[in-house]
Order: sequence, then structure tokens, then C-alpha cells
Amino acid sequence: MSLGNRLLAILDRLAGRLFEGLIEPVRGLPPLASLAIVSLLVAVFVLWVFRLTSDQERMRQAKGRMQAGMFEIRLFNDDPGSILRSLVEIQRHNLVYLRLSLVPLLWMIVPLILAFSQLQSIYGYRAFRPGETFLLAMQLRENPSAGDRDASRPEVQLRVPPGLVVETPDLWIPALGEIAWRIRAEQPGRYPVEVQLGNEVAAKEVRVTGDLARLAPVRQQPSIGAQLRYPVEPPLPAAGRIRGIRVTYAAADVPVLGRRLPWMVAFFLLVLAFALLLRNRFRVTF
Repeated sequence: MSLGNRLLAILDRLAGRLFEGLIEPVRGLPPLASLAIVSLLVAVFVLWVFRLTSDQERMRQAKGRMQAGMFEIRLFNDDPGSILRSLVEIQRHNLVYLRLSLVPLLWMIVPLILAFSQLQSIYGYRAFRPGETFLLAMQLRENPSAGDRDASRPEVQLRVPPGLVVETPDLWIPALGEIAWRIRAEQPGRYPVEVQLGNEVAAKEVRVTGDLARLAPVRQQPSIGAQLRYPVEPPLPAAGRIRGIRVTYAAADVPVLGRRLPWMVAFFLLVLAFALLLRNRFRVTF
């Protein structure tokens, strides 16, 4: 694993522990209520970082001069020369304002990316319920030819703990280099499902619950993209024949005023609302 992947794995573990602790007290609440609490904490973090790392005085000056330019345009709306000069000044001060805003953004970008990744694992998928069936698929690193169905079929064993039941034999899909099973969830729990390919054994966690949980539909070999998308479980060994294991968690959404929204839409709206409500308390201009 590269240095970047190792560093990202450490950050993911720290962020995972933080968000596991955050959702534990609100696990039984409706998704919108728990997301609102998380959004409030994120908004407070954004305002705090913005207050510490931005030049608030220069930002207020730039914002005031842009407003003065808009006032001049309205005041001298019959003078094209004055309007043009005001537009140039507004654009110049706008660039200054954007440059000043970039500094706190650079301080926040990494924590916010990690937070977004963790929140996707919590609110982006729905855990299985008792009685539901799902597919578990193992993808091989090598992709055999579709015409060599029998000769290329690998010998694989699947082991599931009590609480899960394998309903079908393994289905070999040569064109994708995948072997898939259909499994039924019988009881709530946190289950390690193991697949064995020769001497290589890999596990994939399956969650059966009606509450919020950190979920990863895919466990893959290490890459920065995979670790950002699926931060819940450590990556598979880079040199192994098993390229990835996935389960078919359904996508989740958040009910808002009788409508269902993607969690990220509700999250950004809530963070924006809390930031606007609290900006005067934090003495922040943006």
C-alpha cells in the first residue's frame, strides 16, 4: 500500500471513530432529525474555521465596496461611463473577496471530504431488514474469457454465520470475472461473511438493522478513490486474487416535508441554514 493510501486509511479510521461516536446517541432518531444534529455540528465547525483562518476585516471591506459599486450603478444609471467603471470595481473587489475566501476553504477541504465520505456511509445506504434477500458478489483480479466457462471457473467457498442463509449455489459470470450468491437475512446483527479462493480468505461485513449504521457496499483492493467512497472497512490485500466483494445495499434518502430527498441535498441545505443563523454569533462575514 502506498504512503498516500496508508495516510488516508489512518484518517479514515479516525474519522470513522468520530462519526461512530456522533451517531451513537442519535441512532434511533428519524434520519432527518439525526442529520440536522450532524449538520449543526458541521456548520459550527465551518464557522469556527472560517473565523480563525480568514481576514474578516478585508472581507468586510471588499463586500462593502461591492455594495457601494451596486449603489453607484443605480445612482448613475444614465451615465454609461460611470456604470462601466463601477462594474470594473465590483469585479475587482469580487476577485479580492474570492481570494480571501479561498484561505479558509483550503483549511476545511480535507476534513469536509472525510466527513462527506463518512456521512455517505451512514445516510447513503439502507441496511438490510430481517427477511430481505440480497446478492453478494466476489470479483476476481483476473477476468477470464467468457468462452472458457468451465475451465476458468474458480473453486470458491462461502461461509456465513448464523443469522444469514445462503439461498442459491454460486453463480459464475465469466464476462465479469464474478461469482455471486443470493443470501437471506434472518435476524438483526453485524455479520462477517467470508469467501475463500484457494488459500486466500477475505471477509465482507453485512449489517441487518433498522437503525442508522455505517455501511460499505463494496470492499476493494487499496486505492484512494475506493477508500474515499467506502471508508468503513479496511481494503483487501493489494496482491490478492480477490479484487473486490460487494453487497447490494439499497440507496437511502431522507424524508423532508412529505418528499424524499438525497441525503446530500438535505445536508447542504441544513448546513447553509445553520451557518446563516449562527454567523452573527460567530462574528463571521461570508
